Amino acid sequence: ARADYMIFGGGTLRKTVAGKAHQHGLSVAEFTVNTQRRFARALRYGVDAIITDNPASLLTLRLQQK
Repeated sequence: ARADYMIFGGGTLRKTVAGKAHQHGLSVAEFTVNTQRRFARALRYGVDAIITDNPASLLTLRLQQK
C-alpha cells in the first residue's frame, strides 16, 4: 500500500518537508489551522488541503490574495 497524503497538525509542518512530499507525488494537508498567520503560512508552503474550524476566515484570506 502507498500513501497519498501527509497530514500535519499543531504547526509541525515545515516547508522543506512539504516540498519533498510534493516531489514524491504526495499531497500535503495541515490541521487545525485557525489563525490568519497559520493560514498564510500553509498557503505559502503550498499545502493541498487545510482543515479548519473557521472556513470563512480562510476564504476571506484567499480572496484578498487574488
